[in-house]
Amino acid sequence: MKENTARAERLLREHNQSIVVIRGEDVFESGENGVRALMKLQSGPKLLEGASVADKVVGKAAAMLMIRGHVAEVYAELLSKAGSEALADAGIPFVYRTYAPMILNRDGSGMCPMEAAVSDISNPEEAYEALRLAIARMQQKAAEEAEKAEKAEKAEKA
Repeated sequence: MKENTARAERLLREHNQSIVVIRGEDVFESGENGVRALMKLQSGPKLLEGASVADKVVGKAAAMLMIRGHVAEVYAELLSKAGSEALADAGIPFVYRTYAPMILNRDGSGMCPMEAAVSDISNPEEAYEALRLAIARMQQKAAEEAEKAEKAEKAEKA
Protein backbone atom coordinates (compact mmCIF):
# COMPACT_ATOMS: atom_id res chain seq x y z
CA MET A 1 0.00 0.00 0.00
CA LYS A 2 1.29 3.44 -0.93
CA GLU A 3 2.12 5.91 1.83
CA ASN A 4 -0.78 8.23 0.94
CA THR A 5 -3.23 5.33 0.85
CA ALA A 6 -2.13 4.26 4.32
CA ARG A 7 -2.51 7.88 5.47
CA ALA A 8 -5.99 8.07 3.90
CA GLU A 9 -6.97 4.84 5.68
CA ARG A 10 -5.73 6.22 9.00
CA LEU A 11 -7.64 9.51 8.52
CA LEU A 12 -10.78 7.60 7.51
CA ARG A 13 -10.78 5.89 10.90
CA GLU A 14 -9.41 8.70 13.09
CA HIS A 15 -11.80 11.33 11.71
CA ASN A 16 -14.72 8.88 11.35
CA GLN A 17 -15.25 9.80 7.70
CA SER A 18 -16.92 7.91 4.86
CA ILE A 19 -14.21 8.80 2.34
CA VAL A 20 -10.76 10.36 2.35
CA VAL A 21 -8.95 11.36 -0.84
CA ILE A 22 -5.28 12.38 -0.83
CA ARG A 23 -3.50 13.79 -3.85
CA GLY A 24 -0.13 15.33 -3.10
CA GLU A 25 -0.71 17.83 -0.31
CA ASP A 26 -4.46 18.06 -1.00
CA VAL A 27 -6.73 16.16 1.39
CA PHE A 28 -10.48 15.81 0.93
CA GLU A 29 -12.65 14.24 3.64
CA SER A 30 -16.39 13.63 3.70
CA GLY A 31 -18.84 11.95 6.02
CA GLU A 32 -21.54 11.70 3.36
CA ASN A 33 -22.92 8.20 2.87
CA GLY A 34 -23.15 6.40 -0.43
CA VAL A 35 -21.56 7.78 -3.59
CA ARG A 36 -22.50 11.43 -2.94
CA ALA A 37 -18.96 12.65 -2.32
CA LEU A 38 -17.57 10.73 -5.28
CA MET A 39 -20.29 12.19 -7.51
CA LYS A 40 -19.40 15.71 -6.36
CA LEU A 41 -15.71 15.05 -7.04
CA GLN A 42 -16.54 14.08 -10.63
CA SER A 43 -17.40 17.68 -11.56
CA GLY A 44 -14.95 19.60 -9.40
CA PRO A 45 -11.21 19.99 -9.65
CA LYS A 46 -9.38 16.84 -10.69
CA LEU A 47 -8.66 15.81 -7.12
CA LEU A 48 -9.24 12.12 -7.89
CA GLU A 49 -6.66 11.91 -10.68
CA GLY A 50 -3.64 10.04 -9.32
CA ALA A 51 -5.11 10.13 -5.80
CA SER A 52 -5.08 7.62 -3.00
CA VAL A 53 -8.61 6.92 -1.77
CA ALA A 54 -9.87 5.33 1.43
CA ASP A 55 -13.60 4.61 1.47
CA LYS A 56 -15.84 2.82 3.95
CA VAL A 57 -17.86 1.04 1.27
CA VAL A 58 -16.67 0.32 -2.26
CA GLY A 59 -19.09 -1.46 -4.52
CA LYS A 60 -19.18 -1.32 -8.27
CA ALA A 61 -20.82 2.14 -8.27
CA ALA A 62 -18.02 3.70 -6.20
CA ALA A 63 -15.38 1.74 -8.10
CA MET A 64 -16.66 3.01 -11.46
CA LEU A 65 -16.54 6.61 -10.21
CA MET A 66 -12.99 6.07 -8.96
CA ILE A 67 -12.03 4.57 -12.32
CA ARG A 68 -13.64 7.54 -14.11
CA GLY A 69 -11.60 9.84 -11.87
CA HIS A 70 -8.34 7.94 -12.58
CA VAL A 71 -7.41 7.22 -8.95
CA ALA A 72 -4.05 5.61 -8.24
CA GLU A 73 -4.96 3.25 -5.39
CA VAL A 74 -7.94 2.33 -3.20
CA TYR A 75 -8.42 1.15 0.37
CA ALA A 76 -11.92 -0.10 1.26
CA GLU A 77 -13.29 -0.98 4.66
CA LEU A 78 -15.90 -3.06 2.80
CA LEU A 79 -15.37 -4.14 -0.81
CA SER A 80 -17.84 -6.00 -2.99
CA LYS A 81 -17.03 -8.66 -5.54
CA ALA A 82 -18.22 -6.43 -8.40
CA GLY A 83 -16.23 -3.49 -7.00
CA SER A 84 -13.05 -5.54 -6.80
CA GLU A 85 -13.55 -6.88 -10.33
CA ALA A 86 -14.05 -3.36 -11.73
CA LEU A 87 -10.93 -2.01 -10.00
CA ALA A 88 -8.88 -5.05 -11.06
CA ASP A 89 -10.07 -4.76 -14.67
CA ALA A 90 -9.01 -1.10 -14.65
CA GLY A 91 -5.59 -1.97 -13.23
CA ILE A 92 -6.14 0.02 -10.02
CA PRO A 93 -4.44 -1.54 -6.99
CA PHE A 94 -6.68 -2.02 -3.96
CA VAL A 95 -6.68 -3.41 -0.45
CA TYR A 96 -9.66 -4.06 1.79
CA ARG A 97 -10.63 -5.06 5.32
CA THR A 98 -13.87 -6.96 4.58
CA TYR A 99 -15.07 -8.60 1.36
CA ALA A 100 -18.77 -9.07 0.49
CA PRO A 101 -20.63 -10.67 -2.41
CA MET A 102 -22.56 -7.41 -2.95
CA ILE A 103 -23.43 -4.08 -1.35
CA LEU A 104 -26.90 -4.12 0.19
CA ASN A 105 -29.47 -1.35 0.35
CA ARG A 106 -29.91 0.54 3.64
CA ASP A 107 -32.49 -1.87 5.08
CA GLY A 108 -30.55 -4.96 3.98
CA SER A 109 -33.42 -6.32 1.90
CA GLY A 110 -31.65 -6.33 -1.46
CA MET A 111 -28.96 -4.83 -3.64
CA CYS A 112 -28.00 -1.19 -3.17
CA PRO A 113 -29.84 0.89 -5.80
CA MET A 114 -26.56 2.49 -6.94
CA GLU A 115 -25.06 -0.97 -7.46
CA ALA A 116 -28.14 -2.05 -9.38
CA ALA A 117 -27.87 1.05 -11.58
CA VAL A 118 -24.40 0.03 -12.81
CA SER A 119 -24.56 -3.76 -12.52
CA ASP A 120 -24.49 -4.34 -16.28
CA ILE A 121 -22.26 -1.38 -17.19
CA SER A 122 -18.51 -1.62 -17.80
CA ASN A 123 -17.83 1.88 -19.19
CA PRO A 124 -17.10 4.49 -16.48
CA GLU A 125 -18.77 7.33 -18.45
CA GLU A 126 -21.94 5.27 -18.90
CA ALA A 127 -21.82 4.32 -15.22
CA TYR A 128 -21.57 8.00 -14.21
CA GLU A 129 -24.62 8.86 -16.34
CA ALA A 130 -26.58 5.89 -14.98
CA LEU A 131 -25.76 6.94 -11.41
CA ARG A 132 -26.66 10.56 -12.11
CA LEU A 133 -30.06 9.46 -13.46
CA ALA A 134 -30.65 7.00 -10.60
CA ILE A 135 -29.92 9.71 -8.03
CA ALA A 136 -32.25 12.15 -9.80
CA ARG A 137 -35.03 9.51 -9.80
CA MET A 138 -34.50 8.81 -6.10
CA GLN A 139 -34.57 12.54 -5.27
CA GLN A 140 -37.77 12.98 -7.30
CA LYS A 141 -39.40 10.04 -5.54
CA ALA A 142 -38.38 11.40 -2.12
CA ALA A 143 -39.79 14.84 -3.01
CA GLU A 144 -43.09 13.29 -4.15
CA GLU A 145 -43.34 11.23 -0.96
CA ALA A 146 -42.64 14.30 1.18
CA GLU A 147 -45.31 16.28 -0.68
CA LYS A 148 -47.79 13.42 -0.27
CA ALA A 149 -47.04 13.22 3.49
CA GLU A 150 -47.45 16.98 3.83
CA LYS A 151 -50.85 16.88 2.08
CA ALA A 152 -51.96 14.00 4.30
CA GLU A 153 -50.90 15.92 7.40
CA LYS A 154 -52.84 19.02 6.28
CA ALA A 155 -55.90 16.88 5.56
CA GLU A 156 -55.76 15.40 9.08
CA LYS A 157 -55.66 18.88 10.63
CA ALA A 158 -58.62 20.09 8.56
